[in-house]
Amino acid sequence: MADSIASTGRAVLYCSLEMSANELIAKSLSRLSFVNAGGKQGAKTTRGILMGRYNEAEKKNVARATQQYQEFSKNLYISEGVGDIGVDELKRKVETFTKIHGLPPVLMIDYLQILAPFDLKMTDKQNTDKNITELKRMSRDFGLPVVGISSFNRESYQEPVSMKSFKESGAIEYSSDVLIALQYDGWDYKEGEKQFERLGRLKRISENMSKAAEEGNSQLIQAKILKNRNGSRHDVYFDFFPMFNFFRAVNYHE
Repeated sequence: MADSIASTGRAVLYCSLEMSANELIAKSLSRLSFVNAGGKQGAKTTRGILMGRYNEAEKKNVARATQQYQEFSKNLYISEGVGDIGVDELKRKVETFTKIHGLPPVLMIDYLQILAPFDLKMTDKQNTDKNITELKRMSRDFGLPVVGISSFNRESYQEPVSMKSFKESGAIEYSSDVLIALQYDGWDYKEGEKQFERLGRLKRISENMSKAAEEGNSQLIQAKILKNRNGSRHDVYFDFFPMFNFFRAVNYHE
C-alpha cells in the first residue's frame, strides 16, 4: 500500500516498529521482481535479495526492480524504531515533515500494539486506547490519513475475523473510520457444521496454505471490510504470494 501510494506522488511516512528499512526495501524489490518476471521463475525472495546472490537473469531483474523502486521511493520515508516511538514522537515527525514539504504525509504504522506506551502506569489496553485516540486527533488536526496495522487476539485465531479480533480492540473498533481484516478464504462459519468438523476443516486449510507458501504459490485471502464509516461494506479477495510479498485482486464467488 505504501509503495502504491508513493508511486502516485503522495508522500508516505512509514513508521516501522518491527522491521528494518533494509528488510522493507528488500520486500518491495522482491515483489517488483515477481511482477517483472511474470511469476516465480526468475523472481527473488526477500531473503535472496538480502543475501545478494543472483544468477545473470536474476541480477538483471533485480536491477530493473531497483530502478523502479527508486522512481517512487523518493516519496517514501521509512522511520525505524523498536519500542521507542510513541504518538508524541509521531506528532513531531508529522509537524516537521509538513513544515518542510508543505503538505502532510500519509502516516502508516507497523504496528499499533508496539507503539511506545503513552503512560507506563497504564495497562496495555489503556495505552492502546490512548494511542488510538491521539492518532485520531492527529489525523483530524493535520488533515492526514493514518493507516495502522493491528495484531489479533490469540482467541480469534480459529474464529472468523470480526470487530473483537483486534488486540486491545476498544478504541480501534470505535475510533477507526475503516476496519479491514484479512483471513484465509473458507475461515467463515458454515451452516450446520459441528465444531469438530470445523476445526478439522481449518486444519486442512492451514496446511494447504502453508504448502502453497513454501512452494511459492498463492493463497486465497479474504479481506473483510468490517467497518466503513462513509461507504459500503463488502468482501474483497486476493491471490497472495507470501514468498514474494505480492497481492493480486481476483474476482471470486463461492
